[in-house]
Amino acid sequence: MITLFNDNNTINRMKVIAEKIRSLAVSDEFEKTRNQYIVDILKDMILNPEDWDRDCQINIEWIGSQFNKRLDRVSSDSTRENLDDLFSICFRYALEFELNNAPDAQTFFAEMNRFATGNLEIFEGRIKGQIQWALTQMPIAMTKRLLNHEDVAVLKKAEATKQEVEDRIKTWNEQLKSSLDTAMDLAGLLQNFKTGANFVALHQGFKRLRDDKRGELFRARVGMIIMGLGALAPLAAKIVLLFNSPASTTPLQSLLAFLPFLSMSVIFLYFYRVSLMDHKSIKSQLLQLDLRMSLCEFIQSYADYAAEIKTKDKEALTRFEQVVFSGIVAEESKIPAAFDGMEQLANVFNSVKKAGSGG
Repeated sequence: MITLFNDNNTINRMKVIAEKIRSLAVSDEFEKTRNQYIVDILKDMILNPEDWDRDCQINIEWIGSQFNKRLDRVSSDSTRENLDDLFSICFRYALEFELNNAPDAQTFFAEMNRFATGNLEIFEGRIKGQIQWALTQMPIAMTKRLLNHEDVAVLKKAEATKQEVEDRIKTWNEQLKSSLDTAMDLAGLLQNFKTGANFVALHQGFKRLRDDKRGELFRARVGMIIMGLGALAPLAAKIVLLFNSPASTTPLQSLLAFLPFLSMSVIFLYFYRVSLMDHKSIKSQLLQLDLRMSLCEFIQSYADYAAEIKTKDKEALTRFEQVVFSGIVAEESKIPAAFDGMEQLANVFNSVKKAGSGG
């Protein structure tokens, strides 16, 4: 913003000129009214220099350098021509100030406007032309200048700018939507990876447990074979001895001699039965572990399907959880205890003892 009135030198000049004009003797009503308008304008410029600088930028740019010159002319020679000239330039500033302010501030300027229009013929030719130009051409020139101002040019481009902004917003929204869709897809993939990793870990846990059970199955099978061989070995040994026994041995003696071997076979046969039941139990557990590992391979698809079909069914995975997370059934109630049948073995020994005493 160009500064003219809010300058100490200008303010001091206006004060001096205002006092000088106020003290001048006048010859008619025209000079009195003209001088009064000049003094009133100068006083308002002195009191509100920032407002006049703000609202008179066009004329400051056009004739700002001439204002102080007109003041100096009146200061040096207060002729009617110089006073009329000062009035014309003050009139131009006042007219622009009037156009840039609200209606309630225009009463004084409207009166000044009527004075200039009504007394136009009294002013000298050059000054008369200046006032006529200010009344008729200056508003048009100001309007043209404002319309060509860069700020107005921006307003002219507002529609194009608006369309450009809308296009950019649309593009940004599409890019944002695309980014959000990509983010959601990635989130879904990450969730699938996480879920898959969880089931892989569960599958690995079952696999480690299955490997342990396979070791137990191998040991149970070896023990079962040993017990089976142990049950057959005493009988085979006794049969061999029978064929090699002396001819004088009586059948009763042979039977009594056979009973200890038979007892050993019965004991081994009992433990063979225990090993067999343990072997079957471990095989059953391995079957359950294989089933759980198989379920882990399709449970994610099953869970998605169940969630889609039964969104409000809280027990959609109940059967799966009962199978996967239930304990491994060993059927221990069906496995004979280590001392089951000892009572029967004791009865056999008692019978043998009684038979020996009777012989």
